[in-house]
Amino acid sequence: ERLSQRDLKEVIRWEAKDYLPFSVEDCTIDFDPQRKFIVEEDGIRRLLVRIAAVTNEVATKHIFLLNKAGITPALITAIPFVLTELIKRCSLIKKDELVAIIDIGKSKTDITIFKGENIEFNRGIPLAGDEINLFLTVALTVEGKPLKLNLTQAESVKKRWGIPLSEDRDFRIEEGFSIAELLSMIRPAVERLSNEIKRSFEFYQRYLKGGKVSVFVLALTSAP
Repeated sequence: ERLSQRDLKEVIRWEAKDYLPFSVEDCTIDFDPQRKFIVEEDGIRRLLVRIAAVTNEVATKHIFLLNKAGITPALITAIPFVLTELIKRCSLIKKDELVAIIDIGKSKTDITIFKGENIEFNRGIPLAGDEINLFLTVALTVEGKPLKLNLTQAESVKKRWGIPLSEDRDFRIEEGFSIAELLSMIRPAVERLSNEIKRSFEFYQRYLKGGKVSVFVLALTSAP
């Protein structure tokens, strides 16, 4: 039976609660049916729907800042849809080519998989640059002296060194830490992020029947 737009909206809000990191009661949701079905093992056909959700608090905050600057927004959109428009304008992806864009931001990492110009999958992971900074502020004792970075110093070290090469392990940066010590400090955050990225691709291939991604694009937008 074909659902009306209103009934579909209610169904999507109900289903979305299992996928969103916040309550559906406190957010705004929009959706776009993809006209594509997945047949489950039990034979049930499920309609693929692309959704975007934002908490009302975040939306209100951004609208307030724009209004204060004399700007009245016509709409609010999500990063994956902005990337879609960029790809369409720049012709970055070949037809039927699977491309993944991994955008490591300040507080969130976005993974978006495109097939041609269409979004096949998107997931936001609440692990990014800030998480790495926090691990860089862990106090260490180096050559008998306590060393500890503040968040400003941690951001500077992250920008200058990123994930250092292991062959430079004995080299010491100007803050006093060796490369080996830097690697040990950021390893927990990097491993957690790596595992979540891996889980995202496994979910895409297993549950969405996605193919093998042929091109990976890494974007680093972790600005303070």
